[in-house]
Amino acid sequence: FLASLLLFAIWGFVLSRYMARPLLSLQRSVRAFADGQWPVRIAPKLLRRRDEIGELGREFGQMAERLQRLISDQRQLLRDVSHELRSPLARTAVALELARLDAVPEQEEYLDRIELETQRLNELIEDLLGMARLETVQDHSHWQSVNCAALLQQVVADARFERPQNVLQLNLPMDAVWVQGDARLLTSAFENIIRNALLHTASGTSVDIDLLCRRGQVRISIRDHGPGVPEHLLADLLRPFVRSEQARERSPDSLNSGHRGFGLGLAIADRVIRHHRGNLQLSNHAQGGLVVTIQLPQESSEDD
Repeated sequence: FLASLLLFAIWGFVLSRYMARPLLSLQRSVRAFADGQWPVRIAPKLLRRRDEIGELGREFGQMAERLQRLISDQRQLLRDVSHELRSPLARTAVALELARLDAVPEQEEYLDRIELETQRLNELIEDLLGMARLETVQDHSHWQSVNCAALLQQVVADARFERPQNVLQLNLPMDAVWVQGDARLLTSAFENIIRNALLHTASGTSVDIDLLCRRGQVRISIRDHGPGVPEHLLADLLRPFVRSEQARERSPDSLNSGHRGFGLGLAIADRVIRHHRGNLQLSNHAQGGLVVTIQLPQESSEDD
């Protein structure tokens, strides 16, 4: 009886390893594919299997290849269209300047509107190209130690200069807060979020920015005192070209200031944060307003 029990135990262990190892390998490939590590790599030994597990691995490989090709074609199309639009926009800018030479005062308003819309299209194209680069390029070799506190101070100083009528409350820890990353990209993400908050906060209220460090994570909270966003739209706001109804009804001041309003600011910021191995979350504050919470891995003391 003991010999039979031992034999069955050994046989069960061998069988479980035979079944579990390829499934674990396939699981790692699926996780890598979900994280955007393309092309997906499946162990050749798994693909040579003639059972259901091998068939599953081969079908997943074919599916991953097709999806990768579709996404790559979509991104390439986006880049091509964006580049092709640059030339007519450049010619439009030249034609606009020539038109100003012979324009009468009554025409200046319309020429200014053409210039403003051309500028918005250029900004839209730049944003689209920036998103395409973030999704395709995962090069971290140029990353350096970045002081998040100093970056936020600079962004807030620029925002106060551009919009002196608004109030920004910045709360920082006493010590420097370091992360590994690209300072230019992080600055762009912080600027997009803070400017979006300034645009939607109620008149006479502030935009509150808090920086904390907890358990090896850098936590940045940016809150406005605006109308907030319906709960069912919170997740969608991180997708390109998605805006809440309040954002669609932009004020004349925001239109004249050249605000893009294409629904790309939060989407670009989300991609920048994910590029830095962090995450960005949206929530409504209990007392009103939208809260954008950013979490980034803090640089360890060994890296310092």
